[in-house]
Amino acid sequence: MKNIVFSFALVLLAAVSAQAQSLGQPQTQTLRTHAQADYIRNERVQLEKETELKILEKLEESRLQEERTRMQRIEATNFSVVNPTAQSQQQVPVQVQTQTF
Repeated sequence: MKNIVFSFALVLLAAVSAQAQSLGQPQTQTLRTHAQADYIRNERVQLEKETELKILEKLEESRLQEERTRMQRIEATNFSVVNPTAQSQQQVPVQVQTQTF
């Protein structure tokens, strides 16, 4: 993408230079400055897009990792409900009788 922008800037600069030769030297400098400013602006915009994409990727990776951690905690949690009164009622002591001979 940078090569395309750079090539476009060179073609634009060549076109501006050719036009400026027919118009005179003072206007050439102005057009060259505008072309260079456009090139720098395009480079900045492209870098901003790349930076925003990196930030978005890191954010999504973080969200994915947090969701995996949350799922692991849910899977590790024991959701069985224990009724303590029902358990104590069910536990009846058993007496074992032994006979001696």
